[in-house]
Amino acid sequence: MVHTPVPLPGVLLLHVGQQLFGLLVPLIQSETGLTKIQIGIIDSVLYGTVAVMMPFSGFAGDRWPRTRIIAVAILGWGVVRGLFQSNFYRYRVEKA
Repeated sequence: MVHTPVPLPGVLLLHVGQQLFGLLVPLIQSETGLTKIQIGIIDSVLYGTVAVMMPFSGFAGDRWPRTRIIAVAILGWGVVRGLFQSNFYRYRVEKA
């Protein structure tokens, strides 16, 4: 059995980013006017998405080289983040 090392910086950044959401809740609430229930739903969707995607990322990790997986993940993250930010700012401008 070949053991490949876990890319520790990537894992740390992933988990730090997820944990920062909880710390930033008061700032998010003051900026957006969201209720605690709405923020809880967003947090649940975040962790639910991670849970649903884990089997797919495991499948990909067994089949394709790491560089390809990282490239697709970065591209996907950029697209999703761009869509979210553009819709969020549009909503915020319309609301004001």
